[in-house]
Amino acid sequence: AGFFVSTAVCYQAGGLRVKAQQAAKQATAARLAAGAVCDLLQNDLIAAVSPGRSKGRVLTISSFLNVVSENLEGKLKNMPVQEASIRATLGRTYRMLGKYKDAEQHLERAYRLYHEHVGEKQLETRKSLMCLAQVYGDRGRYEEARRIYTTLGNRNGMGLMLMALGRHEEAEQIWIEILQTQARGPEQWLDRVINPFV
Repeated sequence: AGFFVSTAVCYQAGGLRVKAQQAAKQATAARLAAGAVCDLLQNDLIAAVSPGRSKGRVLTISSFLNVVSENLEGKLKNMPVQEASIRATLGRTYRMLGKYKDAEQHLERAYRLYHEHVGEKQLETRKSLMCLAQVYGDRGRYEEARRIYTTLGNRNGMGLMLMALGRHEEAEQIWIEILQTQARGPEQWLDRVINPFV
């Protein structure tokens, strides 16, 4: 009996040691990520507006974002999720400024990184893909946007892109279905239209 007890204790201790090593690895990775992001903020963002670097030029939000974009490459090596997060933010911000080409580049990269490192079904991956569909729509790439909206199950986005493609009857049918879903109750309406990531 003593042999079995000591074997069980050793087995548990080994499992605890593995968990402790994994936790230590995760803590180190988080520390490195925080340091890299902090470095990006201090040395690229904040420093970009310092009088010495700006040399008297008036800096716009767009030029500020351009500095971040230029300096982002290689800054977050081995930190793909953090890079994806920053690129998604850059992409959304460029889109709000009407700089769709820049937005597209960052959102495509963010989506690829999220897809590869956290998985296709995760919320951040799907959100970056949704933003990419919006940019494709903004740039007149309606069929590509429609395919993404279809993949995401975003029926309203599908309808909008079908309208832009001149496929009015198909768009109308989708919107009729949305309205019918809405009439069935608020829970189904929220699940299918407002929150397409559910």
